[in-house]
Amino acid sequence: MNFVKIDHLKKELDDLGPLPSAAVKNLDEVYRVEWTYNSNAIDGNTLTLLETKLVLEERLTIGGKKLHEHLRLSIIRKLSTTFMMLSFGILN
Repeated sequence: MNFVKIDHLKKELDDLGPLPSAAVKNLDEVYRVEWTYNSNAIDGNTLTLLETKLVLEERLTIGGKKLHEHLRLSIIRKLSTTFMMLSFGILN
């Protein structure tokens, strides 16, 4: 593996400075919804990505879907938040 090239690209990225906080927040939400969707899809949840987003962000329920599918989303969401906080040292 060419670490020299990786180091050079990393330096270029670092030289650009940090992302604006609004961009970081947006990326956090996008990846959190996608991670929750994918985690639930692996377990057989039938909610689509858009339905997952609506349940998580708008607190809507989706007609024809089981209650446990909705509840599982919020459980996975809480777990992902806890995991992120632990990984960044916010929780001990």
